[in-house]
Amino acid sequence: MLNTKISTNPLKDILADLQLFQQTNYCYDYIKNKYPDDDETKILYSSEVASACFRQANEFIISAQNANLSTNPLLYSYALNNFAKGMAYLLYLDEEMLKYFKDHGFYISDDNIKDNILETNITIKQSGVPTFILKLFNNVVFKKQEISFELLLSQIPEISDIFNKTTLKMSNTAKQIPNTKNEFQMFCDNFDFIREREDIFNEYGIIGNYNSNNQSFNFCFNIIGQTKIENDVIKNNLFYKEYLILPNKFIDGICTINLMFYCYLLIMSYGMLVRYNAHKWENFIDPKISKESTLIAMSVDVCVNDFLTLLHQKLLGYTYIEDKYDDYNVKKVIRDSTPQIMNNITSEIVHYNLQYGKHYPLPWPKKMR
Repeated sequence: MLNTKISTNPLKDILADLQLFQQTNYCYDYIKNKYPDDDETKILYSSEVASACFRQANEFIISAQNANLSTNPLLYSYALNNFAKGMAYLLYLDEEMLKYFKDHGFYISDDNIKDNILETNITIKQSGVPTFILKLFNNVVFKKQEISFELLLSQIPEISDIFNKTTLKMSNTAKQIPNTKNEFQMFCDNFDFIREREDIFNEYGIIGNYNSNNQSFNFCFNIIGQTKIENDVIKNNLFYKEYLILPNKFIDGICTINLMFYCYLLIMSYGMLVRYNAHKWENFIDPKISKESTLIAMSVDVCVNDFLTLLHQKLLGYTYIEDKYDDYNVKKVIRDSTPQIMNNITSEIVHYNLQYGKHYPLPWPKKMR
């Protein structure tokens, strides 16, 4: 069960908590608590590296927030890289996991950059930070895999609607249907997109119905699927807030990948385009010529926020959820509170009658449920 805390501004509270790791002594205590019997020199060194990474990451975040889309993905990529490295030095003392920070672990060759960013591919290597994140969540490690920007964008939950409208394709995420436990809904205007995922649905026991009137696919998990999603690794990859992030097909087969991987790789790849192919990047984000400019702009903010949320969750063991009521919660509060309110009113009337010798009638019987 994921530990949560209520917040009126989750992102603000997340950033405030992460600022604690800018303090070397705080990092030292964090690592010492995790490895109480390990070498003191190694713990001190890791705490110095981790705190420096968090301080730099914070500066890059501030700079990125004051820049526009033509350059801020590069600044955000520096921030996320520092956050990831800081996290690694907080969680691990062995070189086996820390070695992944000696290499980017991915590249975008000039031949792979198309006129449309969605068709542009990123090549993942068996080294570097993307592989570290895969291992961090016990996910499959790719031998060598090409991933398109379209695939990455399809896996980001909060932009599913704008992804659908931009690409005219189905996002690979779904939203939980209110007042249900494991029932989800995704939208697409063509049932063929459902058929394309048939083997994924069969693999994970997903069963549902397509409603052509509102172009939605409502689904749940059968017994096989329910058993499969009880696996902690799969559960952590599939579920994020009120969303379900569907598995996808890769060279190594159908598998679930944690959202942090998708967010990190997308921001880092945007940053690489900004740095090494500025002219092509400017075409991708120019609303006068690009159909994907809005999708890209939204994905930057969402991916950074989701990465920070998952980073906070990994380091501190809990996450913040927004303090808000949906219609169901409002109705529930009203329903649960009404009898007590009615009882309070009858008590007041009875007390007034006794005190002043009156005989005002009660509007309803005493002691409602």
